[in-house]
Amino acid sequence: MNKERRDRLSDVIASLEEAKDLLEDVKNDEQDAFDNMPVGLQCSERGSKMEDYIELMEDAGDQIDNVCVFIEKNIIKKR
Repeated sequence: MNKERRDRLSDVIASLEEAKDLLEDVKNDEQDAFDNMPVGLQCSERGSKMEDYIELMEDAGDQIDNVCVFIEKNIIKKR
């Protein structure tokens, strides 16, 4: 792979990291909304769904990290 294509993949990683930051912002907003709910609502179906969404967004962020590492380790630096 030539330098130009490696540089483009580095741009892909930067874009993925930016997307992860946006995802983290949404997750934090959802966590804040959950934390500010009365305990009774936190234990309700709505609260449970919010916790599920928070966990899914954390998982999605982890997957973005995995993709970035994979690209860096297996494609960009592989020679």
